[in-house]
Amino acid sequence: MSIVCFLVFLAYEFSVGIYYPAVGYLRSRIMPEEFRATLSNWFRVPMNLVTCISLTLNYGSDSKDVSGLKKFQFVFTLCSILMIGSMVSATIFSKKYSKKVVHDEVQESRSGKTQNTETV
Repeated sequence: MSIVCFLVFLAYEFSVGIYYPAVGYLRSRIMPEEFRATLSNWFRVPMNLVTCISLTLNYGSDSKDVSGLKKFQFVFTLCSILMIGSMVSATIFSKKYSKKVVHDEVQESRSGKTQNTETV
């Protein structure tokens, strides 16, 4: 069980490590500049909710078990499920919009326009 937890932890850390550069690039390509800050702040709301829930479960009460699991295992399982859900969503998003982005880049290069790809 400890090997499985370690491997899931490594997958989680890898996913978090590639998240910020990937989201920065996608933000610069998809979100309009005038709405980028507002939309980015709304994406932080679920992350803060998960943080509050996990802190409440770890330090909120004296009971050691949450539905048969230790609190740490429950929080780790919850985070793993959420990360898998985000990977599935990112894959669907990538398949849906990657052709559009490539098509737009080709059209821009043909017309001589360049799009700013800086991240905020």
